[in-house]
Amino acid sequence: MKPAAKKEIFNFFKSNENILRSYGVKRNRKMPLFASAIIFFAALLFTRCDWTFPADFIRIRVQNHTDEAIIISTGKIFIDVTIDKDIETLVVIVKNAPLYAEGKTSGKRYAVRTFYADNETWSIHK
Repeated sequence: MKPAAKKEIFNFFKSNENILRSYGVKRNRKMPLFASAIIFFAALLFTRCDWTFPADFIRIRVQNHTDEAIIISTGKIFIDVTIDKDIETLVVIVKNAPLYAEGKTSGKRYAVRTFYADNETWSIHK
C-alpha cells in the first residue's frame, strides 16, 4: 500500500472520530475486547433476540373471505404480505411464529394464528 493511501485512510478515520466527538461520543481505549463481548451477549440474552437461530419455513394457503384486502404479518419487518379480497394465496412463513391478519384499509384485526405444519389452510372470514 502506498504511503499516500495510508495517509488518506488515516485522515478518513481521524475525521470520523472528530465528527463523533462533536456529538459528545468519546473514544474508550481502555475497554478490553472481552468486556465488549460480555456486553454483546448480555444484550442478546436480555432482548431475547432470535436472529441468531436458524428458522424453519413452512408453506400455508391463505383464503381471504373478507370485504377488504388483508395484510398477513408477523409483527416483524420480514413478512408482510397483502392479499386481495376473495383470493387464495400460498405464503411461505416462519414455523411457530404468530401471524396477524389485519384489514388493509380499516386496520381491523381479523385473526391471529400460529402454524406448526406444512400445507395448512387458513380461512379468514369477516
